[in-house]
Amino acid sequence: MSASENAAAAGPQSGRGRPSAQGRSDGPFAALVAAALLATACAAPQAPEALVELRRIAAGEPMRAAEKAAPDLAAESARSLRLAEKALSRRDAAAASRMATLGRIQAETAFAIARQQAAEARLGEAERRIALAEEDMARYRSEQADAEREIQRLEAAQGRASPGAGAVGSGDDAVPGPAGVVGCGDDVMCERLRSAGGSRPAGAGAPRD
Repeated sequence: MSASENAAAAGPQSGRGRPSAQGRSDGPFAALVAAALLATACAAPQAPEALVELRRIAAGEPMRAAEKAAPDLAAESARSLRLAEKALSRRDAAAASRMATLGRIQAETAFAIARQQAAEARLGEAERRIALAEEDMARYRSEQADAEREIQRLEAAQGRASPGAGAVGSGDDAVPGPAGVVGCGDDVMCERLRSAGGSRPAGAGAPRD
């Protein structure tokens, strides 16, 4: 057999027994590309802005107050958040955005109710304090009026106890004397003094030598 015939016979056997260089290089590269495409396809899609905002609202402190003031609306907002997350997991970003927008509206409505209730509570407390202040003012005015009446009574009593200058004694016991009015504590003596025209009793108040 000639050399050309041997080469022709050996060529097909060599091709079947050993893969070409091109085959060895295309295999791993194709696997890497396929893995990258699969990872991209399985990766979670980016959350829409409305869903990101609703997540932030649900985790905030105002939602705790809203749950007390408007529990039904707060529960509806939480339900809308769950539905939005499910829609996003199905790669339906549009549905996730719609449900998140609805949940945000429900949460904001609950916030408004909570603020209204808080304002009403503050207003009620202010009205209560005003009522207490008015009661204190009325009591003060009543006590002031009582004090003024007591002062007038004391002044009137003091006026009756001191009828005027030059008078000695008070009431019916005050009788006129040579130097004004002489008071006497004995009814018989006072009667005698009145009958005598206000002269002093004999020996009463006589000047000494």
